[in-house]
Amino acid sequence: MEKILRKEELTGHDVFELQRGYLEDLHWLEDSIYLTEECLDHTGLNKMFGECLDNFNYYGFNRVSKAEWDTIKKRMDQAK
Repeated sequence: MEKILRKEELTGHDVFELQRGYLEDLHWLEDSIYLTEECLDHTGLNKMFGECLDNFNYYGFNRVSKAEWDTIKKRMDQAK
């Protein structure tokens, strides 16, 4: 089972970092959460990001509004 990782649990750098707010050029924050590619694929978040986020950049920075997060959450709940 995949899980959400905290910074101290990381064993590598091949993860997606989810930060609070708009903190450009800042990475590996203590209060971020980190997800592996396997976690994104297993949970369906990878597909959902591509469908719900305009111009989703798999390899780069993505800014997500509250409305977009609400849409993602709603669609994930419906997919259960």
